Amino acid sequence: MGRFDGATALVTGASGNLGQVVARRLVDEGAFVALPDRQPERLFAEFPEIGAGTVLAAQCQITDADSVAAFVQKAEERF
Repeated sequence: MGRFDGATALVTGASGNLGQVVARRLVDEGAFVALPDRQPERLFAEFPEIGAGTVLAAQCQITDADSVAAFVQKAEERF
């Protein structure tokens, strides 16, 4: 049983070193994790769970409110 079983987290910067470590730890501890990125395909190799339903990686421009709102909606629908 993981420390974050059933929790949902949104992690920005998961294609970078620190964000990737944080996201990986959350996934390993049982959280559902949403990963917004301008190029989400960069995350597929590091997070094979993307296809398993516990991780969502989708296109998002964090500096654009409409893009963030659309991403959050996708995450709410998924998790």
